[in-house]
Amino acid sequence: MALMQAYKSLIVAVHGLNPTSTEHHAEATWTANGRLWLRDFLPAQLPQARILLFGYNANVAFESSVAGVRGQAENLLNRLDLARSALHTTKLNPQYEPIGRATYGIAFFATPHQGGNFAGLGDIAATIARSFVRSPKNSFMEALQKDTLFGDELVQNFRHLLEDFRILSFRESLPFKKLGLIVDSKSATLGLAGARETVIDLDADHANACKFASTDDDAYVQVAGNLCRLVGSAVREAANLERLENLGAVAAPTLPSPATGPEGPHFLVPYTENPSFVGRHEILAKVKERLRPGPDGQADWSQSRVALCGLGGVGKTQIALQYAYWLRREHPECSVFWIHASSVGRFQKAFKQVAQDCRIPGAQNPEADLLVLVRDWLKGPSSGKWLMIIDNADDGDLFESCQREWPVVTPLSSQADSPRLGEFVPDCSHGAILVTTRNKQAGDLLMKGRELSEVQRMSESESADLVRRSLQLRDGDTEDLDRLAKSLECLPLALAQSAAYMRWNSMRPGRYLELLEKKPLGLLSHSFEDSGRDLEMPNAVVSTWILSFEQIAEKKPLAAKLLQLMACLDRQAIPMSLIRGQLDEDEVERALGILKAFSLITEDESGDAYSLHRLVQMVTRQWSISRDAMDTFAEEALDLVACAFLPSDAFEDWDQCSTLLPHARAILSITADKTSASPARAPLLCAAGLHLSTQGPYQEAKSMLQEAYAIRLRLKGPDHQDTLSSMIDLGLVYIFGHCYDEAFELVTEVVATQQSVLGPNHPRTLSSMHYLAMIYDC
Repeated sequence: MALMQAYKSLIVAVHGLNPTSTEHHAEATWTANGRLWLRDFLPAQLPQARILLFGYNANVAFESSVAGVRGQAENLLNRLDLARSALHTTKLNPQYEPIGRATYGIAFFATPHQGGNFAGLGDIAATIARSFVRSPKNSFMEALQKDTLFGDELVQNFRHLLEDFRILSFRESLPFKKLGLIVDSKSATLGLAGARETVIDLDADHANACKFASTDDDAYVQVAGNLCRLVGSAVREAANLERLENLGAVAAPTLPSPATGPEGPHFLVPYTENPSFVGRHEILAKVKERLRPGPDGQADWSQSRVALCGLGGVGKTQIALQYAYWLRREHPECSVFWIHASSVGRFQKAFKQVAQDCRIPGAQNPEADLLVLVRDWLKGPSSGKWLMIIDNADDGDLFESCQREWPVVTPLSSQADSPRLGEFVPDCSHGAILVTTRNKQAGDLLMKGRELSEVQRMSESESADLVRRSLQLRDGDTEDLDRLAKSLECLPLALAQSAAYMRWNSMRPGRYLELLEKKPLGLLSHSFEDSGRDLEMPNAVVSTWILSFEQIAEKKPLAAKLLQLMACLDRQAIPMSLIRGQLDEDEVERALGILKAFSLITEDESGDAYSLHRLVQMVTRQWSISRDAMDTFAEEALDLVACAFLPSDAFEDWDQCSTLLPHARAILSITADKTSASPARAPLLCAAGLHLSTQGPYQEAKSMLQEAYAIRLRLKGPDHQDTLSSMIDLGLVYIFGHCYDEAFELVTEVVATQQSVLGPNHPRTLSSMHYLAMIYDC
């Protein structure tokens, strides 16, 4: 992009290779459905920019390009244009140095900077060309191959110039026919540190990465937005430079690096925009409404702080990332700063990067307190409008108190109490804060009394669309995708993880569902890479939640204990009375508050019962097993349910028994394979079995009472009163099931034993004889 007097900016478009000898290739490269977007769309958004196409001899149909690579660069510069190789030539030929100095930024569209990793990009490109034109390979095609002369020239000679420019790297994200990605992500990225390079994944294949048929095309919106922002920055930098020249402050008309210079705006976001992002219209609309910058010339935001809270993996970071890129397109005057807040060290590291990239005065002083320095700079007018995204602010203690990890010499460091990280989150009219957190309590600390925005799970249709887009499925698999969404409870992280697994293993959704039914935790433990994922944080569902569990166990052991107890029960409608047991009511309320804050449990409308999500329950059980604690908590849960069930009359207290029955079933199921039965197991089996017999499930009731009788017979012997009571209970169930012969035989044996042991006139003997007479009458 060179600056000329006739226009405020100049944009030059340079096409790629022409293996099919397409006529007017310079125009066709940028044209879709007859619309050349550089001519038909972009000028309306950049009316003061001159836009030119550069055509050169890229025809590989007749052996090699006559001019050669260096010759084409010379040709371009002779026409006052620029390209990647041409910029290097400006350094080699002093004649063209003014063009290099006037260049502000470069946008690459699916461009291989060092060849590709897809079976050798140069070989594939040459093969494609020869398949079209049946021509032997030539020097121009060979120049694309990795580790060739041109590749070395590009990597070595061009790289030292990158400090001078702002780079936009647009990457293809869709496969080109059966060849897949022609230019893979690594090759299409220069890998520059900080904010010097912006990487954008377009929803397009290699052939269509720079062709747009409409201004409504999502890819065009991304491209045009980034180009407009780049041009705006270039014009502002040129104007600032001109003012300084007029004041005699500088001697040479060279532009400072916009990405690292003090002039904004800055976009310090460590992730590319997620091409698989779908839906979330309601929560995004709420964030845009609450965090709406004021009009140009006004600094105020509609609201200064918003916190997105919710279960780990529900998509908070992805929503924040989507908003950041939307803000960049719609309000390019705003800077965006991404702050990792999972630890004190990462928070400090992020502030240090802001200080360095924005060249804040005093940042190079080794004794400077960068937290204070950045906070005060952001509060001052020189920072301009800005948004700070504080991601993964899960630990509330970090925002209440912290110990610094490097020594500082400031008045703050001499205070008796260590400062809170929250003190370094600036409040001012020209800045806004967007927080993501799993912990509502931490969110409350940062929001300072403002309302939190809870992120819910995706809808089933959004979930299916997410997987479909991630797998690039056009049609079919609808039923399997709907089933997958339900199985993974519409949790975005689990869906993205499943899509990554299927993509990696070339697997259809139906086959993945089969595996998911067999080993869900195994599949949900696989790590994966995706847009917007923090490489220093766990990215698998299981690892993500276990991180929350460990944090809770450290801060509030009782909360971790209650979570593991609840995971042993039925996951829905767990009564508060059952959880509390003999524990202190206030302590239990606080512990449950922690679990609710992390969205691991939900409270019903009455406030008397709690529920867990199915996947949370599964992962919690796995966590208990990994800590060798599952048996302990299962035993304790069994005792709790038995104690709650036994005082109830199975025939009269229907509501109490019906409430407890699902939890009795759950804990009896997970303790069924224990070799040594708990003392509470047989009584609970009897109570639950008798209640079931009044409701109709005869076979289940009979199985429970048969197991209770077998346990007592083994542990206490045939003459023990508990064993005889189990026989009477089983006889009653036989009566309810109209199995009178079995009931008569069983109760007759009980009466004979009681007459021998207790005597014929003992109340228990007489009661059993009453049951025997009742059976006889049937």
